[in-house]
Amino acid sequence: NPLVDCKNKCSKEDHAKNRRSDFIILGEEE
Repeated sequence: NPLVDCKNKCSKEDHAKNRRSDFIILGEEE
């Protein structure tokens, strides 16, 4: 589950938090 709920609106920082969390979980880097 994303750290930040982006259903209504999501800032770039919120997206970054979600992406960072996903990378940590998946162990991937972009």
